[in-house]
Amino acid sequence: MAGEDFKAVPLGRASDEELMRRTQQEDRQAFSLLYERYSASVLSYLYRMLGNLEDVESIGQEVFLRAFRFRATYRYPQKLSTWLFTITRNLAINQSRRRRRSPIRNITELNLDGMDISGDPYQVAARATDDVEKREEIARVLVALDALPTDQKEVIVLGIFQDLSYAEMEDITGTKAVTLRSRMFHGLKRLSRSVGVVEEPE
Repeated sequence: MAGEDFKAVPLGRASDEELMRRTQQEDRQAFSLLYERYSASVLSYLYRMLGNLEDVESIGQEVFLRAFRFRATYRYPQKLSTWLFTITRNLAINQSRRRRRSPIRNITELNLDGMDISGDPYQVAARATDDVEKREEIARVLVALDALPTDQKEVIVLGIFQDLSYAEMEDITGTKAVTLRSRMFHGLKRLSRSVGVVEEPE
């Protein structure tokens, strides 16, 4: 659904925000619940952004270490998923810079139906559909996306595959919506040369 970022696994009755407030009061059990709710989404996002399993595992651990270390910076009742997503995104960007490139290989959310499938682009395509033509289209999207500039890749991953609104992307990236729209336009224009028009999110 549009307007969502990370999707939490529903564990326990307390809200994410309430659990984080308890974490700020040194309740480690509350933080453990947050980890269980969000670890899969964090790893899935990192895999889409980094594509390297070793990087994903190490950065994924760092996300939650930082979330706990800097728990005092969370301001209740800010949406926890956006706060955590920002930490995850920043670490992914830093890792990409260290590698002097920011691959988005193996995008796992190519289906607009919301399927989340990890793997090599051609294996993703094969698992996503039995339609040969559709497989080719999916594989071309993945390959073309990997060739985009980092800022264009990011806005497409967030806006198309993470299904975020421009307001949410602006909040997460600190970049004005007008700039994000420009990046989306130019990124999708590049993709369209290979795979056809991709609808821009509202």
